Amino acid sequence: MRSIATPFVAGALMGPMMLSMLHKTLSGGTSPVSAITTFVVGHFAVLLALLASFAVARRFIPQLRNRLGRMHTPRARHVGVMVMSAGATASVVHLAIHGGF
Repeated sequence: MRSIATPFVAGALMGPMMLSMLHKTLSGGTSPVSAITTFVVGHFAVLLALLASFAVARRFIPQLRNRLGRMHTPRARHVGVMVMSAGATASVVHLAIHGGF
């Protein structure tokens, strides 16, 4: 159950962020370049923090070495569930805000 819940929750959290950035860009609230830059820099910062924490854990906490070695790596199904849940969440939020329900 956890293997499907994690990408679903990640996608559900990404949907409103994606909708907000797209809405601001289309309504003229911000430039497309700043929205894309914010998106890329935000993801790069999260990736850098994860890599740094894995490196520290691998180096200084020997008990985590085996656990990190067995860690789940994303597959196409994982990414697909995440993208579909992001799109579904963004659609529901958009319809709820603009009176589609």
